[in-house]
Amino acid sequence: MGEFGIYRMKYNEVIFSAGLSAATLLQGVV
Repeated sequence: MGEFGIYRMKYNEVIFSAGLSAATLLQGVV
């Protein structure tokens, strides 16, 4: 449970930062 929770947190963090940079890129294009 503990290891899975840490993995899940890291995964969400990566997805969040990826979405954030994608949004920034889109704003720059538009």
